Amino acid sequence: MSEHEFDVFARQDEYHTPSGIKVPLINRTPGLRSFYYHSAFVCGLLRRSWRLTKQGRFDEIAHAEAGFFYLRHMERAGAKVHITGLDNLNKTEGPAVFVANHMSLCETFVLAPMIVARKQKNSFVIKESLSRYPVFGPIVSSTKPVTVTRKKTREDFKQVMRQGQELLDSGRSVTIFPQNRRRQYLRQSEFNTIGAKLAARAKVPLIPVALRTDFLAPGKIILDFGRIRPERPVCFAFGPPLGAEIDSRERHRLCLEFIRSRLQDWNIPCMD
Repeated sequence: MSEHEFDVFARQDEYHTPSGIKVPLINRTPGLRSFYYHSAFVCGLLRRSWRLTKQGRFDEIAHAEAGFFYLRHMERAGAKVHITGLDNLNKTEGPAVFVANHMSLCETFVLAPMIVARKQKNSFVIKESLSRYPVFGPIVSSTKPVTVTRKKTREDFKQVMRQGQELLDSGRSVTIFPQNRRRQYLRQSEFNTIGAKLAARAKVPLIPVALRTDFLAPGKIILDFGRIRPERPVCFAFGPPLGAEIDSRERHRLCLEFIRSRLQDWNIPCMD
């Protein structure tokens, strides 16, 4: 395989934003930085990804490269990114179910290069409505996602179990955000058991992922386009894999406990 920037996640078990990354003046200007951040995202990353999608070239590598571009985009806006536990992805062979909390748009991009660097292939469980968005819809549809309505619980469960197992059987990992909605805190009662159930059915490991991405605040008009807050660190922590020998309920409990403990370490509110 040729060298890619995101291969840093395969070579290192931790990643921390290098000290040499320069933050342009416009990204240090409070009144301008959020507008510039989102404008550069749309005109840069989305435009390039859309072009590759139309050409039929937005493959696994292109997806991971786009995620690494977004990580660098955050860092050039002043974000300090800290990633730990990457070695846990190599403690089991084959695909896994990744279960994470969900805070913002950031993780839907940045998780891809981390997982692809170690597991080669990954699909996300996403809202079906995202696949209908102009420009963004065709891009995410090309990444083989599992789509759910977030409204029809029984139908969504069946879809994740069926399509998720098909992807896992084909060698693709699956990443799930079990919360009902994005939260910049953790409400444990909203964290459902679907990830643990999918891992149990497919007989694959479950790897918990705790993340903090409140660097990007929810938008008042468009959820994904809120103001950026560079003073808040961006953190990802991968936990030890929870194997199929562990009961499904216990795997869910251990996964949630790992995420809760890391969020508390990062001073993120956690409630029942």
